[in-house]
Amino acid sequence: MYKNKVAMDIVKEHFGEDVHRVYSMLVNKGKSSLRMVAQACPGMIQRRVRQCLLVLIQHNLVDYEEFLLPPEKKDSGKDTPAKKGVQEIDEPGLSDAYYSANLNNAVHRLRFAKYITYVREKYGDEASVIVEELMDHGRLTMEAVVAQSLTYTNSRSMGFGDDRTKEFEDIFTDLIVDHFIMKVPKPKPIDAGEEEIKASGKDAKKSNTPLSRQQQAALHDPFALPSSLVKGKSGSDPNLIPNLPMSFLAEEAPPAPIPTSKKSAAKRSTKKPASKSKDSSKSKKRKNTGVEEEEEEEFPELLMVSESEPIQIPGESDIQPLKKRAVEVYTVVTQDDQTQQLINEEKRILWRVNYDQFMVEYKIHVCTYRVTLPLDNKLTFNQSNTTTTRHVKILAGLLFMAMVSICKKSIKAIQDSPTTSIFADDILKAYNNNVEIGQQIDSRQLENYLSIMMVTRPSIITKMTAHSRSSLAPESGVYQVNISNIAAVVKQKMVESIVRQKFGDAGLRIFKLLLIKKQLEPKQIAEFAMIPAKESKTLLFTMMERSIVRLQEVPRSSDHFAARTFYLFYVDIANVSQSMVDDVYKAIYNSRERLKAEMAPHADLLTKMESIPDEQLSEDQTKLLRKVERLTDVLETITLNLDNDLMILSAFCV
Repeated sequence: MYKNKVAMDIVKEHFGEDVHRVYSMLVNKGKSSLRMVAQACPGMIQRRVRQCLLVLIQHNLVDYEEFLLPPEKKDSGKDTPAKKGVQEIDEPGLSDAYYSANLNNAVHRLRFAKYITYVREKYGDEASVIVEELMDHGRLTMEAVVAQSLTYTNSRSMGFGDDRTKEFEDIFTDLIVDHFIMKVPKPKPIDAGEEEIKASGKDAKKSNTPLSRQQQAALHDPFALPSSLVKGKSGSDPNLIPNLPMSFLAEEAPPAPIPTSKKSAAKRSTKKPASKSKDSSKSKKRKNTGVEEEEEEEFPELLMVSESEPIQIPGESDIQPLKKRAVEVYTVVTQDDQTQQLINEEKRILWRVNYDQFMVEYKIHVCTYRVTLPLDNKLTFNQSNTTTTRHVKILAGLLFMAMVSICKKSIKAIQDSPTTSIFADDILKAYNNNVEIGQQIDSRQLENYLSIMMVTRPSIITKMTAHSRSSLAPESGVYQVNISNIAAVVKQKMVESIVRQKFGDAGLRIFKLLLIKKQLEPKQIAEFAMIPAKESKTLLFTMMERSIVRLQEVPRSSDHFAARTFYLFYVDIANVSQSMVDDVYKAIYNSRERLKAEMAPHADLLTKMESIPDEQLSEDQTKLLRKVERLTDVLETITLNLDNDLMILSAFCV
């Protein structure tokens, strides 16, 4: 599979031979522990293997996970008869970490230049510096990213006296809000049961200043802003006791009388509950007895033991252990303590670039361009004024972008799930806020555009019924953007263009015919496509060898005789797109290998020419340098163009 070869070649180019060996082993063998990786890499000590794994983890090229081992049960009741049958259960332990290669992140390294250029155009040079620092180092804390970006910017602008920390923190916040930067997820043990929950509860009790539920959710949210950058502080948890000065007043209760007589002992052993009338009767009895009760209270009750009575000393087995009462622990914290604890926890959080968000942005850009073409053709029909046509084209694209901006957070890179519902009033406001006064539209014009988007095939939007909210306009409704339909059309057009390049117009005609009719016989294909039967069969079998067309046999008898069997050709679009993805990876790999082959004979000479000024180069050296630069530009451009096709074929679903 050429995707593995491309990923391993990129890692070798960026990190060297040793890291490439470790990464290649993980790609070929799959999940492996440290010991397995060290055994599969002869000539490398385990310490070197560990360092290579740390480099790969730092740059998000290797993921790791741990498994919970089942707890061991031990019988500990053989020595003591009182504990017979009791089993001690140890807490579950963690297994060795298992490492796996991340191929997608390795392929993303081909697109770093595209990502940095996009961020520079959207946010400015400072944001591109932040993203570039994260791409160079893989994962960093927020303080390290801001400090290194500030140092790099000051060194270029010669402005060491300016303190722009606040500016870079605001840019960092904007990138988090737009999901271009995310927290590095902490791997959790797999197959966790009640033991893990109990263990996590013990760890939470040990902490001096526990966090509230809202703060714990924010700490694990990959796109939550750091507390040091948030202006408003969240409220404290009502379940925690605030650390405020308090005074406690204790009420003195009268001492209970100690009964010594047999009657009082009998009264104490009764099962009836005590009442106020009983207490009053006791007090009356004390008054009547007079001096007798006072004399009894002066002499406490003693245990009389005879000298001739044998004394039995209890053994250790007869002594019952005292039951320990559960001690309720109350954590006394304030809101400031919670906030400070959260800030200290967030200082250790690592941040990384979210590559999926860049894929979402590319997907939206391609879908916007695709939507603009058919919509403009319908709206500009019978219009001869080029100025009006250009205005309508801009309006169609801006209207779709306004709709996408509202439901952007629900668009995924690969999973084409339905977007969130948007209201017509929100669409109108979002569009009018982003255009000039002369280009603003009213609700009637918006309704015309939305109706055209609904009848377009495939439908760009879908109208829904609103039940939860009343719109301001009388007949405005609720809509959903069909990103999945648009992406499927874009991907299908890409597949059709590749089929046309390989098999010509006749092959494309057969391919589209099978997409429409699903299954056809060779004779029907030749008739419907208006192609000679001989040429049609030749194309069909050639396309079947390339896995573009598939054949299904439908026998009319149990002997599968050829004369009594239907041969139906059909197209599996998912399989075709996957085979084309492999072809694109193969082309990228070949272009990179060709670039290495062209650069290898002149590597030493080019290294020497880097230290020589351009004025001192000879004519032959200048020609050689221009030749190498031209070949490099051509092959790198080919790789980037192939990568554009790869993103459409791999990231868009059909």
